[in-house]
Order: sequence, then C-alpha cells, then structure tokens
Amino acid sequence: ESVTTLQDVLIQCANDGKEQPDWNQKPRKSLLHVHCHERALAGTQTAIAALNLPSSLQTSLINAGCCGMAGSFGFAKEHYDVSQAVGEDRLFPALRNADHQTEFAVTGVSCKQQIEDATNRPARFLAEVLADSLQR
Repeated sequence: ESVTTLQDVLIQCANDGKEQPDWNQKPRKSLLHVHCHERALAGTQTAIAALNLPSSLQTSLINAGCCGMAGSFGFAKEHYDVSQAVGEDRLFPALRNADHQTEFAVTGVSCKQQIEDATNRPARFLAEVLADSLQR
C-alpha cells in the first residue's frame, strides 16, 4: 500500500494544474512489454498512458503474455526451452517485426534481459524512454 510506480505518479500528476514535465517534440515510436507481476497486480493501462504523455512519443502495447524469463526461471538449463517457447508465442515475433527505429520499452528486469537476448536489440526501462522525451 505504501509503494507506487513511476508511471502511477506521472499519471496521477498529469494535468493537475501544477508543474508538468517539459516534453521534447522529437518524434519516436516504442513498443511496450509489461512485466507479468505488474500486469497481474496493476494492469497495463498506467504504463501505456505514461509512455504516451509526451505527444511526440507513440507507444503501443505488445499483445503478448509472459516473456518467458519469469525471474531466473529462463536462466536454468532445464527450463530454457520452455522459456524460449513462451517468448516465441507472441512477444519475440512482434519485436522482430518492428522497424529498427522503434524502441522496446519494458517494466521488468527479467523481461529486459529476455528481449535483448532473443532479439539482439536493446530494451529500455519505461523511465529511460521517458527521460529521452524530456526537453533538455
């Protein structure tokens, strides 16, 4: 009850009449994968809404379930094939079909590792993607 996410704070404060982030106008696209634990407890709406606060950042939620890593599950030799099969169900194909200008945004550490290993492309935390949207 005493813990909140960055995206929760940003959405709660958006358009509250007080000081707001100064977003830049650099057009960018990102695809978002929300960690299973967050998806189960809080859903995906706040994360996607936060990434769409900058008008120049077009973010879409990837229609996929678990990345397959599940903490350290996917690192275990005996679980590797299952881990990869879960990622290949919907997540990895969606990412592979993305153009090279599209960023991959994530909310989970294990998801980041799984995506980078499977696609050979960087995945960045939601906060990092938003930080690049700030006016400098």
